[in-house]
Amino acid sequence: MVKGIANAAAAAAAITGQSFERYADVNADVDHDKAVQRHSVIAKRCSDTGKEGERCLGCAAVCRTCAEVCPNRANVSIRVPGLAQEQILHMDGMCNECGNCAVFCPYSGRPYKDKLTLFWSREDFDDSDNDGFLYLDELKVLLRLDGETQELDLTADNAKIPGPVKALIGAVITEHSYLLAKED
Repeated sequence: MVKGIANAAAAAAAITGQSFERYADVNADVDHDKAVQRHSVIAKRCSDTGKEGERCLGCAAVCRTCAEVCPNRANVSIRVPGLAQEQILHMDGMCNECGNCAVFCPYSGRPYKDKLTLFWSREDFDDSDNDGFLYLDELKVLLRLDGETQELDLTADNAKIPGPVKALIGAVITEHSYLLAKED
């Protein structure tokens, strides 16, 4: 099904000259909970004309394909307070860079490289060029964005850090701390 969506998006782009990403904000107002409920529905017959849209998953609102196809579960879908869409967090320590998430991404992305990455060790952080963070303690993380690395005090204003990135890091620390590896 995902490959079919990707192929349809490619065909539409070839015909219209506009990319699938252009429509990413179309589903911004989709009821998230209803879209999540429909997400696992494989097929629903719509015999009534004009009701095909009821099957729409709202991919821009709820796209978890990379999390669902990863054999190592290295991509995790997280609800972040203040953000409409779930966010994908890439777990460096669980990824073997098989590229499965890239193959199935309807946006032609490479989630194992493109998504914010959570690192479990300084060595892994230093060996990667992914944007991401390393949890240091309750108040600090080491953060790399756009190739620039800085130690981030989570209690400070941090105007240079995009709000969604700070919100995702905060959600991981406060609501999903089980994802953080604590080095001994």
